[in-house]
Amino acid sequence: MRHTIAGFYGDLKRRYSVKAILCMVLLMHTLWIVVPPFFDITTFSRVVEPHKSDFMSFWCAARFALEGAALDAYQSDLMKQAQAVILGYDDPFGILDWLFPPQAFFVFMPFGVFGYTAARFLWIGATLLCYAVAAWKLSPNRMAFVAALAAPALAHNA
Repeated sequence: MRHTIAGFYGDLKRRYSVKAILCMVLLMHTLWIVVPPFFDITTFSRVVEPHKSDFMSFWCAARFALEGAALDAYQSDLMKQAQAVILGYDDPFGILDWLFPPQAFFVFMPFGVFGYTAARFLWIGATLLCYAVAAWKLSPNRMAFVAALAAPALAHNA
């Protein structure tokens, strides 16, 4: 029995297919990203209200900017009202403020054209694509690329 990390990895590699494990992890990450906005696994029921995420402040600010009222994004009470409309209820636990400089409106305005859920998935897809391109440029090895996509922080951030 070896007590080194290399020995442990070698034992795992002999017992299990690393490719299969990475593919299963990728599948689980995909489910973790796609399922919660539509299905609540704790109650086994369909989700009626949109999934609250940090993207909500980005989308609300983009909508304000598209309506010609970009400065309203910096007012907490107006952001809270806009987010309550999206959620369908007033969240007593806080608000997601817009804390970015005015130049950031140009990044998020294209997403404000779409509905909240569609824009959120487009944002996740766009940032995932940027991450994937960067990961491939760093190491164009297929296994390293799949391992980079299987990183737990990637699904958590999405």
